[in-house]
Amino acid sequence: MNIVKRNARKCITIIEGLDEKDFDKGLKNLLKKMRKLFSCNGSMDKDKETEAIVLKLQGDQRENVKSYIMQKYNIMEEDIIIHGV
Repeated sequence: MNIVKRNARKCITIIEGLDEKDFDKGLKNLLKKMRKLFSCNGSMDKDKETEAIVLKLQGDQRENVKSYIMQKYNIMEEDIIIHGV
């Protein structure tokens, strides 16, 4: 996970390195659930360099995403790397 400043106060949380097969109904459904749960907007893009799928959420959602993924999909805390401010 990474956070990028958009301007002085706004930021975007970027989630990368997720594998489609690890999530029950795919990354599209995961994004939909997180948008509703965290009350924010989000999108799914492809990284231009690596061609990997990247999820973007409005706001600083790093801790929310971390706890949700750990709780729902049994991903260990050691496997999650948080970058940013």
